Amino acid sequence: MNRLPFLSVCFLFCISSLFAQEKTSTQDILLILDASGSMWAKVGGDFKINIARQSVGQMLDNLPPTAHLALIAYGHRRKDDCQDIELLAPMAPVNKAEVMEKLQALNPTGKTPVTASLKEAFALIGDSRTATTVILVSDGLETCGADPCEAARLAREQGLPLVIHVVGFGLEEENVAQLECIAQAAGGLYFDAKDSESLRNALQQAVETPLDTTGGFLLVKGVKNGKLTDLSVHVANENGKWAAGGRTYEAPETNPRLIRLPQGVYQVTIDAIRMKGENRQSFEANIAEGDTIKYVADFSTGELAVGVTRNGGLSDATLNVFRPEGGPAVAAGRSYQSASSNPKVFTLTAGTYTLEIGSMEVKGAEKVVAKNIQVKGNERVDVSHEFESGTLVVGVRNASGLVDAIVRVTRPGEKQAVAQGRTYAHEKSNPKHFELATGTYNVEVEQIKGQGKASFEAEVKKGQTVEKNVEW
Repeated sequence: MNRLPFLSVCFLFCISSLFAQEKTSTQDILLILDASGSMWAKVGGDFKINIARQSVGQMLDNLPPTAHLALIAYGHRRKDDCQDIELLAPMAPVNKAEVMEKLQALNPTGKTPVTASLKEAFALIGDSRTATTVILVSDGLETCGADPCEAARLAREQGLPLVIHVVGFGLEEENVAQLECIAQAAGGLYFDAKDSESLRNALQQAVETPLDTTGGFLLVKGVKNGKLTDLSVHVANENGKWAAGGRTYEAPETNPRLIRLPQGVYQVTIDAIRMKGENRQSFEANIAEGDTIKYVADFSTGELAVGVTRNGGLSDATLNVFRPEGGPAVAAGRSYQSASSNPKVFTLTAGTYTLEIGSMEVKGAEKVVAKNIQVKGNERVDVSHEFESGTLVVGVRNASGLVDAIVRVTRPGEKQAVAQGRTYAHEKSNPKHFELATGTYNVEVEQIKGQGKASFEAEVKKGQTVEKNVEW
């Protein structure tokens, strides 16, 4: 039997498979780099443009040999030209020396035409119809009056084979919903880069994120008291490593936040931005093929009003609010003796809290702990506490007049003083006044210069004054 035809067919099939695998493994990356005038700002002591050059260089070093790269820059030639967009390197196998030479020649000058730059990229992808990872690095929002989110949405609707990852570089606390919206609309991720290290990491993660449409979606909506609210969404895989994330902001473009994820089980952590109280929610998301898991993170707030009195009058106290499981205070303040601050009103996310009240006026008063306080959205819960106290007055003198002495006040059977002070030999401080919680106390008096000592018991009652005079 002649096996040559079979072997020939097998050879051709195997060769074709190898070429198919090689073609499939090729990764096309289109980098859009912000070279507008603001890239001369400094981050960590160096110019943003220098950090960007270095970070892109390191990204190129880590690309696989089969990767292809195209580079677009904007804002580097003319100051006020919204069409200042240039294709510095067409899609081709990576030539690091050539790309770095182009980057070094950039002179940040002009505006931030994000939308026009994206359309330039879409035109390139449309011509080739090759699946492409677009990475946009920008240190600012669109400044040419266009809508980059809409442009990204239209590109996806037209079936362009792409995802867009966006890296916001050094944006501080600026509302970057517009940039996040680009990533969301084009099935990509948003990365927040504050320095050189985080920019390098962002570029690396953008390159390594698979370019596919398999899996499903996680949709997170953040609300507070019926309005959209800003949340931070962190998604970790089964190994606890970061898988995706982003902010919802208060803009409908990004709230709800839509995140594409491969099939799998994820731990989702949601943190409310700039809120006091229970500002974190967590849940497990099992992403199936073609499925969308919707989650509404409701961080509606209510009010906790704490009123503090002493013997019937407004009283100054420290107030600390904790979660039931402990940890640092989620809210704190003082009541003071003013009707403008007493009761003290805390705005907290709905949940269960523990309140700790400590008197600033009464010695010997134990801190009051109120547990299981339920705060509900759009409602107010009132808590009040009355401290009871009396006044102990201790005068010290001898035949020559007022005597300087130390006065220590302790509870029976205890060594730690609940109050202590000096009388001095002056009428402004002798007798010495102590505001004490009601109860029985032991009082010790010891002369500063001399041998005089005395001790006695004093019972302090609500609203009453106990006067004791020591004479030597």
